[in-house]
Amino acid sequence: FYNNSNFIFTAFAFLTKIIFFFCEKLLDFFRGFCYHKYGEICNKKGGTKVNAIYLSNYVISLFEEQKTPVTNLKLQKVLYYIQGYFYKHFGKAAFSDEIYNWQYGPVVPVVYYEYNNNGATPLKSRMFFDNCEIADCEKTLIKSVVEKCAAISTSRLVSMTHSEIPWKTAGSGNIISKNSIEIYFKHNDPLGIRA
Repeated sequence: FYNNSNFIFTAFAFLTKIIFFFCEKLLDFFRGFCYHKYGEICNKKGGTKVNAIYLSNYVISLFEEQKTPVTNLKLQKVLYYIQGYFYKHFGKAAFSDEIYNWQYGPVVPVVYYEYNNNGATPLKSRMFFDNCEIADCEKTLIKSVVEKCAAISTSRLVSMTHSEIPWKTAGSGNIISKNSIEIYFKHNDPLGIRA
């Protein structure tokens, strides 16, 4: 009896792992599909192409390609710089979600809470990522920002953002206005990314 129950338990555990694996893949597919559709809706309304969660998954996938870990804290700074450089180079926002002044620099709360359970551990892309919503010239700029930020420590990125006018003038816990980000980046190049 013991050998049969041990076999049944092992078989059940194996089947459970397979089911969870396929459920996770199915969930990733639906997440990607939903974010892709969200991007289409934004395009039809004339707004920004992607939301910050969609963009954050693309950014995480770029860090994964480089085999460089990215934490939630670092991701927040990368998103802020992407937003700023989109204004500088394209005259538009990369995403429509608000950026806030938090203790450790600029934060996109919707993305922060998406990855909050990770703590300080490196993030992993959470969906099948179809980056067709991002134009080639935008991908090039995003990759440049990611490469620059990957070479800078998280604590240095926090210090850099703390010294920049958009974060300094917003006040603790307040929205960093898109206008202040746009003006600052039109006249500054904090990461040294030339056109």
